[in-house]
Amino acid sequence: MKEFFTQQKWFSYPYLLLLLFCSYCIAVYTKAEIHIFINQFHSPVADVFFRYITYMGDGIFIPIYFIMLAMIRYRYALLLVMVFLLSGLVVQILKRGFFSDVVRPTEYLKDMYTLYLVPGVKQHCCKSFPSGHTATAFSVMVCFAFAFKSNVARFLSLTMACLIAFSRVYLSQHFLVDIVVGSIIGVLVSVYGNYFFGKVQNTWIDSNFMEYLKRKRK
Repeated sequence: MKEFFTQQKWFSYPYLLLLLFCSYCIAVYTKAEIHIFINQFHSPVADVFFRYITYMGDGIFIPIYFIMLAMIRYRYALLLVMVFLLSGLVVQILKRGFFSDVVRPTEYLKDMYTLYLVPGVKQHCCKSFPSGHTATAFSVMVCFAFAFKSNVARFLSLTMACLIAFSRVYLSQHFLVDIVVGSIIGVLVSVYGNYFFGKVQNTWIDSNFMEYLKRKRK
């Protein structure tokens, strides 16, 4: 965890600030109040943007992320697979084992407030806590933050994770508290997963697919 805050400052520090701000909002306001406030702000452009960017937190994108990371270093591609599976397992245990009765915004607010819903988005009703898409997004983007050497790229990784997470609230699939806890799960799993992989010393694991292609051409 110390390495995450010392070496990934452009990811870790802004994330910590956002986490503190969101935690303050959750402590002061009810989840219904927060969601209704956010739901007031929408536009046709935002509808399209968040409707599609939310898919980047879905498992269908994992093969693409895997290939991208394999081109940087196999270590991070393997880390991606591990953290995706582990974060998903943690989320499902919480969703189904402890918080199966927590409903989604449309169900929770149906007798309280008429939400604006993005056209064409199928609304779910149950197992709201925590957000699986958010856990996936943050676990994946932390892997990219470790893989990238550029601070700007690390910050963009955080930005992408936050946009995917916020899309879940914008689309009324989750409450703010759901995505906050999902992000914590994703970050912790990836940080400790990277610590585990850091102990693995192997020439192959620190090579990449581009080097493999170069050797094949010779």
